[in-house]
Order: sequence, then C-alpha cells, then structure tokens
Amino acid sequence: MKRFITFVTLALSFVVLILLTPSVSIAATKTDPDYQRYITFHNDFDFPIYPVIQVPTDLCGDPTNGAVNVRRILVNSPGPGMGPGLDNKGLQPGDTITVLIPNEKQTVNVKGVSQVRRCWYQSGRVYIFPVDLFQFEAAMVALDRNNIDQKTKYDNSTYPTVPVTCFQGQRDNQAKGANGNCFTGVAKNSFAADVPAQLAEYTFDSDNADSTGDPDTGTPMADIDVSFVDDLYLPVAASVVNNGATGYMGGAMDLPTFQQQLNNFFTTAPWPKYSAYLSQFQVKVNNALSGLLPPALVEGSGTPAPHLPAGYNSIQNTLSKATSLIYKTGNSAENYLISGVNNEATQVDPYIQRWMWWVGQLNLNDPNLPNEQLTCSADVMNQLNNTSQVNSSSNWPDGIQSSFNKQNFCDRFLTTVKDVWLHFLTDQNDGFNKNTASFYKDCGLSDSTPSEIQKNACIIQHIVGYNSQVLGGELPGQVQALLRGVAYDPTDGSQQYQYDPFLTFAAPYTSQFNLNPFTRLIHSKTDGIGATAYSFSIDDKYGNFRDASSGFMIDAGGTTALENQQPYDPYQQYQLNLSYNRDSFSLIMIQSGTNLASIQPQLQAIAPQYKNRPFLIKQGTNLSVLGHATGTNWKLTQPLVTQAQLQIAADQEKIRTGGATHFYQDIIDYTFGSKSIFPTTPLNVNAPNSQAIGLLDFDLESDWPDGEAILYGYISQQNADASIQGNWVSANVCGVDIAINGSGSQRLPLKFAAGAYQPCSITLKDSFGDAMALKLTLVSKQVTDTYTGASVNVWGLPIGDQFSNSPPITSNLSATDLQYCQNNSTATVSGLCNAINLSAVWAGDPLARDVVYMGLAPKDMPRVNINLPAAPPNPPNPNQVNWPPKATMAFQPQKDGTVLVSWPPAVVGSNKPLQYLLYVQNGASWQPQACDQSQTSCSVKLGASATVYVIAVNNAVSPPSQTPQLFGCYPASTPCPPTKPANSTTNRPSRR
Repeated sequence: MKRFITFVTLALSFVVLILLTPSVSIAATKTDPDYQRYITFHNDFDFPIYPVIQVPTDLCGDPTNGAVNVRRILVNSPGPGMGPGLDNKGLQPGDTITVLIPNEKQTVNVKGVSQVRRCWYQSGRVYIFPVDLFQFEAAMVALDRNNIDQKTKYDNSTYPTVPVTCFQGQRDNQAKGANGNCFTGVAKNSFAADVPAQLAEYTFDSDNADSTGDPDTGTPMADIDVSFVDDLYLPVAASVVNNGATGYMGGAMDLPTFQQQLNNFFTTAPWPKYSAYLSQFQVKVNNALSGLLPPALVEGSGTPAPHLPAGYNSIQNTLSKATSLIYKTGNSAENYLISGVNNEATQVDPYIQRWMWWVGQLNLNDPNLPNEQLTCSADVMNQLNNTSQVNSSSNWPDGIQSSFNKQNFCDRFLTTVKDVWLHFLTDQNDGFNKNTASFYKDCGLSDSTPSEIQKNACIIQHIVGYNSQVLGGELPGQVQALLRGVAYDPTDGSQQYQYDPFLTFAAPYTSQFNLNPFTRLIHSKTDGIGATAYSFSIDDKYGNFRDASSGFMIDAGGTTALENQQPYDPYQQYQLNLSYNRDSFSLIMIQSGTNLASIQPQLQAIAPQYKNRPFLIKQGTNLSVLGHATGTNWKLTQPLVTQAQLQIAADQEKIRTGGATHFYQDIIDYTFGSKSIFPTTPLNVNAPNSQAIGLLDFDLESDWPDGEAILYGYISQQNADASIQGNWVSANVCGVDIAINGSGSQRLPLKFAAGAYQPCSITLKDSFGDAMALKLTLVSKQVTDTYTGASVNVWGLPIGDQFSNSPPITSNLSATDLQYCQNNSTATVSGLCNAINLSAVWAGDPLARDVVYMGLAPKDMPRVNINLPAAPPNPPNPNQVNWPPKATMAFQPQKDGTVLVSWPPAVVGSNKPLQYLLYVQNGASWQPQACDQSQTSCSVKLGASATVYVIAVNNAVSPPSQTPQLFGCYPASTPCPPTKPANSTTNRPSRR
C-alpha cells in the first residue's frame, strides 16, 4: 500500500512480507546471488534528462542531526568543486548509464532485535528531471529563499559529498562504457510536488535474509513502481531486470500523444493543473521554470506542457489552499499550488458532488442502515439511463452489452458506497464523527469553520488517500473497487466486478460511477495514458512489482532499452512452478551455549545411522540446519531463522490478512511452542539416544502444511540443504538459462513478435543428466467476457479440456504439447509428462494478493500456472531400455508384396544386447511376427492398412526390462493413435 505524501514530506514504502503465501513461490535465481544493487537509466526523449536518487536519512542517520532529512545521488552531473571543465551533461538522448548503489549499512534495534539496514535500499525515490537540476535549484532559491530546504547541498559534515560508481551502458554488459560522474548530496526536505520531474520508487530487500535481516543475504529482490499517486508529468517506464520475464511498470506513450491526453483530460473531466504551468504565470522573473524547459515540454503558445495533481492532492491542496514555491503571481493574489483553489466550482466540486450524489441516496439517519441491503430505485436507474440527467452522456462503463445487468451493478455500487462512507464517517479510529479535529487538520482546515461541502470533501480525501490502518477484511477491496469505477461484491460465484480487467477503469470521465476520474487517465488505453502504475494509494494490483533481481532499469520516454517491451499485465501472466524432492530431516534439540560448529563432526558421525538425513536443530530461540551443501558435503547454517524473526513475520501476517491466515504462527507453535515437534530431551552427541532424534518428513500430511512449506522455503533459499535425491538442477525457459537450487517459480519471459507471442521452449535437466522438454505456443482467442457481455481478445494456452477443483484446474496438456514432451524428454519415468498440471486461475498470486475470477471460461483464462512434477528421485537404471526421443516406425513396400517395417535402435545404459518383438493388430488381438529379434527391421505381410507396434527387451537381466510400445500405422498417413494393446503387459518403471 502506498501512502500519499504532501508536497514537502516523505512517506515510507509499504512493508513487504516474506513468503506470506501458502505456496513456496520462490523465483529461480543464480546460485551465487549478486548483492551489488544497481539502477540503470536510459533516455528515449529527444532532450537531456537529469535523474536524482533520494532516500530518507533516518534509515541510517543520526536522529540528532535534524538539519538533514534526505540524501541524494545526482546522476552524471558535476557538482560544485567536483572538478574543472565538467559540463552538467545529464543523460543525453540515447544515453544509458548504470549507477551502483552504495552498500552502506547500520545496525538498528527493532523490538529488541538487532537488524542490519542498508542506507540506500529502502523508501528510495527516483526523480526524472527534464531540466538542468543545478540551474533549476538556483532559480528556485533566487525566486524564494524558502526553497533553500529543497536545494541539494554538498558541504554537510555528517554526510560529506562522495563519488558513486556509475558507468555508461547496462550492468550486465561485458564491455562497460566510460565512467560517469555520480555523487552524493543532502537536503533538508524532499522536492515539492510541482517541480518538473516524474517520480518512481524502489526498495531493495531480500527473501529469507539471515537473522539480522541484512538485505545483502538471502535472495536479492527488487521492488519498483512508477508513482502517479501524487502527480502526472512525464511518460516513464521501469522494469525489474529479470531476463524479460515480466513487462514494465509505468507508461511509455509517445510524448506528443501523452501531452494531448493530459490536455483532453484537463478540459473533459475537468481537472486542476499545477498553477506554475499555467500560461498566465509565465513571467520569467516570477517562475523558476521559465527558460529551462526543453522545447518539447513547451506548447506553441509558450505555455509549459501540462503537469497534473492526482485525486488526493486535488482535494487536499484545494482545501488547505497549499501554495507553490516555484512561481509568484506578480500581484496580491496567492500563488496557489493548484488551479483548483481559484477554480474550485468547476475543477474540484464536480468531483466531490459525484460522491455526494450517491451518498444522497442513503438515509444516514436510519440506525438500521449498516445492515440494510440497498437497491437503486427506479428514479435512480432512470437518471443513470437518461443521458440528459446527472453528469454524463454515458454513465455506464465502456463496452457493456445488452446482457450486462445494470440493476445489479448499480445495487452493488450503492451498497459499496454505503459501507465505505459509513466507515469513514462513524468508525472509532477512521471516522469523521469520532476524529473531527484530526480530520480537519489532515485536510488543512484546522483554522477555519468548514462548510458542509468542505466537510464532505475532507471525508472523501481520507477515502481516496486511504487514511486507515484496516489492511484486511473487505474495506480495502471496497475502496479499491470504488476508485476503479466498479462495485464490490465478495460473493463467490456472482458478479465480482472488481476482478474483471475489462470493466475496471471503464466508466467514462464524467460517469456517475467514476468517483476518481484521475484513475482512468492513468489506466485507460482509450482516452488515458495506458499505464501500469499507481493511480491512488492502494492501487497495488496495478502499481507495484517485486521480483528476484539485484537491480532495475528506468527508461524515460520509451522502452527501447527494456528486456521486455510490453507493459506488465497483472492478469496475463504465466508462471512455471517447479516441484522438488525434499529431504526428510532429523530433529534434535541442543543445549543453549553449545557451539554447534564444535559438535558438527559428531553429528555427521551420527547421521549414517539415520539414513544420512540432515539435521534441523532447535537451540534456545534459534533454528539451525546442518545440511548437505551439494547433496553430499555438509554445511552448517547457524541460525536458519530465529523465533523473533518469525514473530515479526507472524505479527505482520496477522495485520495483513486480518487474522485469516496464521502460517508463521504455526511455525512458531510447532517448533518453539506447545505443539513442538522436537524431542523434549536434548541430544548428547557423545552418547546419542534414538529418543532424542525425531523425524520431519515434509512430504507427509500434517496439521501445518503451509507453515512447513514456508519453513522449507527458508531452508531452500538459504541453500541450507541440497536434497541427496535427484532433482531439477537447471532449466532453459524461453531462451533464458536458469540455475535451480530448490523448489520455486519462474515467470515465463514470453515476448511478442510480429503481433504474436513467440513459442516458448522449456527444458529442465535433472541431477542425473536427463531432461524433460516442453514447448508452449500461446494462441490469441476472441472470447466473451460474462461480466460485460463483450467480445474480448486474450492470449491463452491451448490447454486440455478436463477440469476439476475450485478454482478450476486442468491436469492434461493439449495433445500437441503432450506429444512434444513425450517425444523430446529423456527423463523417461512413465507418465512424467502426464503429471504436468495447468491451473487455469491463479488463486494465490503473491503479487496481486487477490483471488482472480474474471468473466472468462477457465480454459480461456490468460493467467496460467504450469506446475511441473519433481524430477525422478533415483538415478537411471542402466538396464532399463528406452526409445530415443521422437522415435517413429517406417514402412517401405517390397517387390514381393511384403512391407519392410523398421524402427530406430533402443537405448540401454549397460550396452546389453536387445531383442525386438514386432506385433501386428488382428482384430482385437495382436499377432507376434517371426523376425530376427536382433535386427531393427522386419519384412511382414500387411493388408491395405495395418497397425503395428514393437518393443525392445533386455533379457540379460532378471527380471527382464522392456520399452513401452512404439506404435506405427501403415500407410504412414493413416491416423495412428497410441492405443495400448488389450493383452499387453504393464510397462516397468524406467527408474529403480
């Protein structure tokens, strides 16, 4: 969740929970994590840009040093005293530069637990300026000395200016370009909201960090968003560097079209602008922008291109009458921050009155109202359907057909407004009635006697800004639904409008259902900028993305430098989930104060008596692992996780889910608590007793499976143990090589080519050298969305049609994909390809945090999980016989009327001689043929058409082993289904 910031304050990023999902969805990453974090910038504009990276000083700073609130990195810009003859270059058009983020750290105390913080990793902000920063800061201060607090300084004794490593080109390029010029500075305050810059935000952290929480341990993660929560100025795209596995966040519309969409919105909605960009305030001496903007950001009349405040700021800045520090009016009038102050009746009031039209349908004096199921009256429906009434020529969402249930949509919308309005009116903690003074203070109305419309506007400000600590239950979803222009409906199986991507943000700008028109400007591809970004504070589904990576790229003005040049779509994602053979663990308790490293040799000596299992060790409030580093060598991870770390995660989970899940608490209960699975007697390594050694088999049913999955996630991500059983060890996914060191998930880096997705080949190799191969080709489908009744285009997999469970899943690939897997896989366990499972719905996506029910049939669903089985756990049987991949039978008619039937040699690891047995179908039976069993061909008499099969048998072992039947049909053009012979024997497994 994002919080709003005022134009002179910073907000902390939301807390990301580690593995707060039932599944262990761990991105497959390099075996050796790269903890050097970085940001790569590319400029696709035709004018220079000047990036600035900023973090709050309180992450690592001296709390007594109140003079400095933010630290900055200026990118490719020389500062005062940084060297003679250096131009303030910024990034010229086409330039690319990579900044290596400093890894400064400080240990802090969080609830009695020592935690390591990296000073430039959290609450990071990136400003993309299209003006020379030094000239602009100088102009700001010359205009108003109060701007000195925003100005970057370089002479602070606590944070002296130091160079930061940066260079031309991308991080992973072998040949880096010349060094850039990047360095640090400080300021007393963040930049004002109306400065000429676009904002992006980031957090660098990790999954399964060590006991100190150091983000430079565990799996490095990058969290990004392009934020339009405060304002909208420039098209900027940002992407986690993950081999193109996902599209970009933000927007990449060409600049002229982008500016035209903003101007159309300004007049259509209508909507306020930042006043410093209005034509009447462009007197050079009274405006810090004058003369600095590039021509592309100045319209023909000399007016700067539009810069718009977002929904929250439009209300807050109007109510508080906030003023700007970057322009002056030149007369006695106030230099208000946004034009809505002087034009409230036309630019802000319509926005407020649209809310109040719905609130007016409620009887707020009725004590039974909170329990009442509201319906839209005939009069309300007539007004919404009558284009001459209410606000709009079209009140209903775009694209709806005659089948759309307008009455139900309106009823649900009205009920959602009721629930949200009453919460922010009457709730003990969030409601206006109980917190009137704080409400008015937040709205900047503490020194006045507000009018009724100001009071209502203040309540709406709190809704749009989501000034609430209610992070679970229905309230966040209800607010999200209203701000996306749809009704909220929690009922399973009915119209859940808030989860339909063809309905959200579809209410026209002036529609009565559009309670925050700014959100449509951000998200609509019709008359907005078509961005995937935050448009309000809890727009997380569309606004935020986090993935395994050490860095991310920001492309200003385009997408030419991005690995995946398609926008991120929270609905249209394909994920490859890897099953894994997990070790069972011996459970032991060791006395506190014992040095685990000193007793490691004794534990290793004990292990062979217990099937050489790794040890999960409880010692005081720590869990540690003595595991197999490579499947054979031992490795001590001390600690794996502490009770305090688990408790922090459990507390966060409780807040996040409203107590609906308790996976982390389960881990605590079953390890440290009353349900502990550990032996109660400490292990004496000098005289081990079997009663002091327990067993944890992660693959058996238990009362805490979700907690077990998370616990194994810690083991897997910290490489505390590598299973001694066979497992997948590497993969090539859509052309991207991936090292696998545990169970996990990999988003498919699917890319467009000539208007279509390229086929994606997937090859997984196991620890024994065998491989399983898939080839997935997406298809474009024209399907019907049951919410709107409209025909929509989606990309989907040609999956099978056998569905079960809820949400529906299919356990069968399409015939083509299944055959490809069977023909190209060398990991030949019987049924391995058949064990692939495709979920037609993602029920627990950790990014979206929503259950997704779109109005599409399951087989049309454009979000698919491809769940792969675990690799064969045992090495290949050298005596097992297998056909080579793509093995087929051939038929050649002979002059004597017979047909020469031939097949490829079968494969056996022991090189034993093989016998080949050929059968021809005769009605319901199969007739063996008299052939030389040492040969791979045989002449037989066949009719006009025939079905045959051959098996290869290894008789040199006891019991004999054989291949599956290899079928053939004569003539070759005859359809030849691989029918299992009725009298055939069951195939022996290919592994032992």
